[in-house]
Amino acid sequence: MEEEKSFLQILFNISFNELITLKIIRALYLLGILCAGIGAFYLIIEGFGSSFFAGLLALVFSPVVFLIYVVIARVILELIWSVFRIVENLDLLVADKKENSENK
Repeated sequence: MEEEKSFLQILFNISFNELITLKIIRALYLLGILCAGIGAFYLIIEGFGSSFFAGLLALVFSPVVFLIYVVIARVILELIWSVFRIVENLDLLVADKKENSENK
């Protein structure tokens, strides 16, 4: 059985034998949520900096903007996740086919 490589070993592997994206995708999602939260907070601050009414409007709509950004981040990352899972499964199928053809 193949041993598990560390994050840095995979990161600096110039042959690209292993995929790192699936290992960091959760961190990317958390980063997306954090950025959406900061953006919503910035929207509120800018709104109140402009006028009280604009601040109240931003206070009402910033949760909607936050949710839209989080949904977009999630959909994009799920698409990336799916593509990389397809690649992994395709590699397994090719390896299995090679193994079966060698046994014949």
